[in-house]
Amino acid sequence: MTDTDARLALIHDWLSRELHLPQVRIEVASSDASFRRYFRASSGTSTYIVMDAPPEKENVRPYLKEFLIGEALSQPRVFVHRDYHARNLMVVGERNPGIIDFQDALCGPVGYDLVSLLKDCYIAWPRARVVSWMQAFRTRLLVKRGPAGGSEAEFLRWFDLIGVQRHIKVLGIFCRLWYRDGKPGYLPDLPRTLDYVRETSADYAELAPLARFLEERVTAQLPRANERIAADRRARTGARP
Repeated sequence: MTDTDARLALIHDWLSRELHLPQVRIEVASSDASFRRYFRASSGTSTYIVMDAPPEKENVRPYLKEFLIGEALSQPRVFVHRDYHARNLMVVGERNPGIIDFQDALCGPVGYDLVSLLKDCYIAWPRARVVSWMQAFRTRLLVKRGPAGGSEAEFLRWFDLIGVQRHIKVLGIFCRLWYRDGKPGYLPDLPRTLDYVRETSADYAELAPLARFLEERVTAQLPRANERIAADRRARTGARP
């Protein structure tokens, strides 16, 4: 049995054990510049994308461990809207602002909605102003005896790190909307969102590996990716360069 066959056998075993898919058809979906490979696994009417990363060549364990989960769980938990940004706030005559798109609300980290608003994926403000607003919010929390942390520095850390988690998620959503759904409307907001992750990763030693990865593997590839997307958009719309 070749190494490739061995990896495919492991994929079949994993799909059966973890996803309860004993009868599945696996086809190559795409390859990567690294040793990672992607397969399309079909079972009945359901289709899944499976990534294969050989541990000795592409170790994803440090990524699965991204520290960010622990930081999120360490924060006090409050009611969280989950998408609390300018486009979901409406000016109304009474009980301003009106809030929409709240169907995904749940219990979550105290910094989540604040960073969604102040590090908005559609509007960017200077860091000094953002920190000033964050400080004012914490002051109001203290007055209300809310979960404001032991110090301003701790609250700022909560704010920044949960922001990285949110913005990584949003980057994936923006990419999915284009690649899977053919919706280009969020592509102009992708660089702003990526910049939030880059800036915060550069400020925290624990995120230094992520900062290096972004600069070496993501930011460096952006010009080529943008050219490919532009060509793809022209092909989809029939427009000429």
